[in-house]
Amino acid sequence: MVSSAETVARFKVYVSYCDTDFEFVAELVDGLKSDGRFNVAVAPDGLSTDSGWKNQVSDLIAEADAIVLVLSPDSAEAGKWELDCAREMSKQVHPIVFGRLHDVQIPDDLPAAKLIQFDDRQPRFDAAALRSLSASLLRNREWLQEHARLLCQARRWDAEGRPSHLLARGDDVVRAKIWALSRPDDAPTPTDMHVTFFCVSEAVDTAKHLALADQEEAETIALMQKAQAGAGLRRWARQAFALSGYALLVLALVSSSTYVVAKCTQPALQSSASFILPLKRAD
Repeated sequence: MVSSAETVARFKVYVSYCDTDFEFVAELVDGLKSDGRFNVAVAPDGLSTDSGWKNQVSDLIAEADAIVLVLSPDSAEAGKWELDCAREMSKQVHPIVFGRLHDVQIPDDLPAAKLIQFDDRQPRFDAAALRSLSASLLRNREWLQEHARLLCQARRWDAEGRPSHLLARGDDVVRAKIWALSRPDDAPTPTDMHVTFFCVSEAVDTAKHLALADQEEAETIALMQKAQAGAGLRRWARQAFALSGYALLVLALVSSSTYVVAKCTQPALQSSASFILPLKRAD
């Protein structure tokens, strides 16, 4: 039997780091994965072009529910492009420090108060800092997961030329609006892509409902006209039936009168016959 905890989608984390911090990041990734609540991704290796690498990393950041930014004395410029990409997608960024804090260059928009400090001594791993990071990541979990899901849906719609069949519709439009209005104070804002996707989805969905309502109204009017025409036909049929009944009654009365007259005149005819018969030509 599947437990309720197992039915909840794992929280997707993208880790941005400098290559020189690989050993620490490998432990960090293992630590998050062992928790059982996280799926963790890092930048791919071995891509032949810079544009190919950026496209793949951009997709990983879009799919992630949150970003972990590893800051160290060597990471001053290493993760700048990834951080800019995360900001553009309005992702929640969780900065952690590996190394001596006073040697680390901290981006201006990442308050030092939110930094989580990891011990840089190897091979010992700072379990307390990992627990703190896990708790921070899972704050506003469902809202952040919906942020990522809707962003990926909007990006796909935009990348494929904004076709109407990829828009949200019906109840999904309502849920998206409720999601946007229920944003926690410490959660990132929806992106311009989110807003555009929602607005176009709502406009197209409303237009479809209005068109359907117009169609249903036209069908209802047609049925009413057909029913009225049918009622007129039924009235004509009833009148025709009444007239035919009247004609049959008259015919019946005439027939009855003829029969009575015939019965009444029959003795006279018989007597006339007895008088006429002798007038036949003799052989």
